[in-house]
Amino acid sequence: MMELTGEQFTPEILQHAYKRDQYFNENGTLRRISDIFPGSIASALENYKILDKDDLQPTADFIASCLRLDPLKRPSAKELQLAPWLKDAFTC
Repeated sequence: MMELTGEQFTPEILQHAYKRDQYFNENGTLRRISDIFPGSIASALENYKILDKDDLQPTADFIASCLRLDPLKRPSAKELQLAPWLKDAFTC
């Protein structure tokens, strides 16, 4: 997920992580993964070839907002309902 979002866990988040020392070094980098190859959610979605080009970035933006590493920065379900990406979605 860190590769696709470009985010790193903050020290504040890691200090509350139960198994932090098992997965992260003292400086907050991953223990077992030395090379992170940055990509993007949009490019990952593009590989599946299921979305129109015009839909790729809005879809990626919506997914990225859901995948924020810091839970305090993630939108609530209510906020997600108001996202532009869902504006024209089917409603009951």
